[in-house]
Order: sequence, then structure tokens, then C-alpha cells
Amino acid sequence: MKWFFRGKIFPISRFAVREESMAPVFMPGDHVLTFNWARVSKGDVIVFKSDGKKYIKRLTKIKGNLIAVSGDNVARSAKMDTIEKNQIVGKVIFKY
Repeated sequence: MKWFFRGKIFPISRFAVREESMAPVFMPGDHVLTFNWARVSKGDVIVFKSDGKKYIKRLTKIKGNLIAVSGDNVARSAKMDTIEKNQIVGKVIFKY
């Protein structure tokens, strides 16, 4: 969910975790807030868009405009190709 204010994307979004790829830190049913204007760095947990879906993964490598991501729960995490910076929705800043 994104909120708009005077045509601009609001800096915070809310998402529900639906997969176990980040367990045990983020479990299905958890909710997270992302800061959408944050600079990201290695080790950050991010929400990004790919093929019309949103995913939560840990950022493992940045090389130019390309970003490698991985789930913390390797056994339950699908292998993701690199993504581009413009696919990032935001950096996870809070779980509830």
C-alpha cells in the first residue's frame, strides 16, 4: 500500500509478509514499514518489486545499479537474480 500526498509518493509504506524466506526474523503474518526514500546498503532488509509481486529480502551486494538479494532462510527462499535499484520499494525500518 502506498499513500500519495499532492501527487508525491509518501515516504512510508506498509506490507504484510507472506513467505518464510526471511524466517525467523520475519514470519508470514508479520507486518513491516518501509522508508521509501532511504539509501540502502549491504545488510539492509528491503522490499522490492519483481514480475508484479513484492518481495522482502536482505541486500547482499551492490554493484552500480545492480543489487543482489537473498533470503535469510536459505531452505525456504527462492533464488533471486539481481535486481535494479529502481525495483526497490523501500528499506524495512519496523516490524509489528
